[in-house]
Amino acid sequence: MLSKPFSNCISILKGVGDVTLLKLQKLNIYTITDLLLHLPKRYEDKTILTPLNDMTNGNKYLIEGVIAKIQKNSKNKMTKVTLTDKVASVELLFFNLPFYQIRLLQPAIRLRCFGQVQFTSTRVAQLLHPEYILIKPNQNLAIDKNLQAIYPSCAQLSQNLIRKIMNQALLWLQQNPELILPEILPTKVLLAFTIPSIQTAIQHIHQPTVIDKNENNKLENYYYKRLVIEKLITYHIAVKNLSKNLHTKMAHPINMQKDLQKQFIQQLPFILTQAQEKAINEILADINKPSPMYRLLQGDVGSGKTVVLAVAALMAIMDGYQVALMSPTAILARQHFDNFIKWFSVYNINIALLTSVDKTKSNIEKIQAGTIHMVVGTHALFEQDIHFKNLNLIIIDEQHRFGVNQRNLLHVKGAQEAYVAHQLVLSATPIPRTLAMTLYANLKISIINELPPNRKPIQTAVINNEKRELIVKKLQQMIAQGGQAYWVCTVIEETETLVNIALQQIFNELKMGLPEARIAIIHGKLKEKDKVEIMGNFKKHTIDILVATSVIEVGVDVPNAQVMIIENAERLGLAQMHQLRGRVGRGARASFCILLYQAPLSSIANTRLKAMRDTQDGFQLANMDLQLRGPGEILGTQQSGVIPDFMADLPHHEEWLSDIETTVTLLENHYPEAIDMLCKRWSKN
Repeated sequence: MLSKPFSNCISILKGVGDVTLLKLQKLNIYTITDLLLHLPKRYEDKTILTPLNDMTNGNKYLIEGVIAKIQKNSKNKMTKVTLTDKVASVELLFFNLPFYQIRLLQPAIRLRCFGQVQFTSTRVAQLLHPEYILIKPNQNLAIDKNLQAIYPSCAQLSQNLIRKIMNQALLWLQQNPELILPEILPTKVLLAFTIPSIQTAIQHIHQPTVIDKNENNKLENYYYKRLVIEKLITYHIAVKNLSKNLHTKMAHPINMQKDLQKQFIQQLPFILTQAQEKAINEILADINKPSPMYRLLQGDVGSGKTVVLAVAALMAIMDGYQVALMSPTAILARQHFDNFIKWFSVYNINIALLTSVDKTKSNIEKIQAGTIHMVVGTHALFEQDIHFKNLNLIIIDEQHRFGVNQRNLLHVKGAQEAYVAHQLVLSATPIPRTLAMTLYANLKISIINELPPNRKPIQTAVINNEKRELIVKKLQQMIAQGGQAYWVCTVIEETETLVNIALQQIFNELKMGLPEARIAIIHGKLKEKDKVEIMGNFKKHTIDILVATSVIEVGVDVPNAQVMIIENAERLGLAQMHQLRGRVGRGARASFCILLYQAPLSSIANTRLKAMRDTQDGFQLANMDLQLRGPGEILGTQQSGVIPDFMADLPHHEEWLSDIETTVTLLENHYPEAIDMLCKRWSKN
């Protein structure tokens, strides 16, 4: 038992000093309750020691062996340690290993390691930067009995520290359950859904004793169901409240100028599809009303969503109002800015680019004065020093990559007394109907479900990694003919060190096979201005091959890029692969997507790759992805604002949704205090 008096402040935990406290606050963790609700993003299984000859490619293992050989390469600062268990061997690769650690790694020393195994083309097993422990002679090192939780973190906040303070928080929960994490749901609700108490669920989620995991090491059991139900109830409450508030708001109608609309569309160098025209008519009808528009525009990759929002923006600007378009990255913002400058050049419209790189005092003053008619930017748009004179249309691109609070900050800037701005949110990730109706019950939905007639189908091939040399030769031919390519490297752990190592290995391989090619590297850890410069150079064709991680910017349009190569494609979900594939096929050249995989494949991975090869219908792939991976994977788990990556598997539990609605009505009528407590509990998550 803990002897200290009860306190919910995170600073009472051992190891939480001033510096750690600030880091935790960046994760919205201020109290012990906040910490307990900071849930694992996945788990690692260190409960079984695997013999070296039983390892298969791409999986993570806990292994043990004796150091047989050590090789140091001063040129690339790599240390290669050969580990053996007398039956088989594995190579441990370390880059920039500190000297004091190298001194400890000596022949005959026994190591226990954990990491992901990759087989080379010659079937040599390798682990890149594995975790390792030196085992002393005659030491009996215990093996974990439970799965190890891996938490969302921030810079210099280690997993070991998070687990250390989490264990303390769980002890406080055991001693003060109703003070730290009270049970909000009535007993009849717990019984109706067959779910445990919140305290029991949290204990098992952080320290799982019953292993019921899928191939991604995510617990799928009834402890998680407890939180799924609670968050679905809270979400339903939030949607109901938002819908009520929307009905009390007014908006300035935007006039539908049919002649202007017709003129703009006729001067475009392409013909709109019927789906685009239908979406335009739906949006213009909404913004012509005295009530605010709240509409989601869904469209597959390359379906032409940007020109649809351009028509709406033009109507608003020419009617005397300002328009704000927010994108998740500076690269996408600049791309939109360039498009609108080109499309609106004949209308005497002033457009400003507002990112952390392009933000100027002059533009800020002009936005407030209303002399800038359209602002295209990133998160900089909702900063406190940005004020609009008469903002009446807000457009949010790739909306799932912004948190709910972030979207609301921009929405407030369009509020003037009783009036608010019309709002249009875009998603290039097709969302299945069931999920869309649940998540966006407060939004009307427009769908662009056909591609422009000039878009050529992308030929997709699924190829074993052992044939990568053939792909390099094909790239040589393609580059000689003036083509460009993306080579995407999938990295499980998005740490800067591992990202740099993985990308550099591919870069070196391509440089060796294609010495004349101009090759560059881009990834999410680079500074925004550097990413903008690299993508600009790629678009200008001063770069032939762009080596990138799987977080390469969604929506980037480089018409000359004709080949997308995705390394270890078996690791990715269908939605992500489909987004990456959509980076090519935008020009006149025939385009190709090559899905490189490492055998053997799991049944789910095989199903995904086959689906990618057989169809280019994003909505069909999204439905399959929802069934295979769940909604969090489709929406972007960290930025969806409400739905985390363990959320309800809606295709299999659709019956929950009607019960959720009944439960909310029960709480409103008989347990109103529970409504407030639920909203407060999850308001920061």
